[in-house]
Amino acid sequence: MTNPAKTSQQNMYDYIFRNLKTKAYHAIIKDEIWRCMHWDMTAGALGLNGLDDYPVETKQRFGNVWPDSVTINILLMEDDKEGRYSIKTMNNGVMLGAFLCKRYGLHPTEHVLRHTDVTEKGIRPPGHPLYKEGELPCPRFFVENKSAWEMFRLRIREILVMENDGRWNAADD
Repeated sequence: MTNPAKTSQQNMYDYIFRNLKTKAYHAIIKDEIWRCMHWDMTAGALGLNGLDDYPVETKQRFGNVWPDSVTINILLMEDDKEGRYSIKTMNNGVMLGAFLCKRYGLHPTEHVLRHTDVTEKGIRPPGHPLYKEGELPCPRFFVENKSAWEMFRLRIREILVMENDGRWNAADD
């Protein structure tokens, strides 16, 4: 969570420096988009040590490739204790998602994933080897509000359709 008394730049720097040892993101969005590294570099935001730590679904999706090496990791910074985002943060997340989908030929409802979708963070059952008491799903707001997550990805798709003169390649659906 961010400090509302600080600017988005101050919050971004606070977050990066507080978490630099364990996490890295390609971009952080808190009202504004802050690009932290080149899109083609490997970020370490997913936080698992090896392929064995990933769920079966992730291994099936990515094969024998470490997911951090083939994903672009973006952090939407929360505005409150409930994990909600400002309208500017959401809109910039949608715009950046559309830009990256267009640039890399990705399908927004297939390839735009949440941290929890890849790592099962915060949804692992007790007894799971990576279970942590009190760990929250990530991003909490989108995990707890599935309709908001689906709307986020559909908004990305709508932008791509508008940029393509209203056409969508049906083969991609």
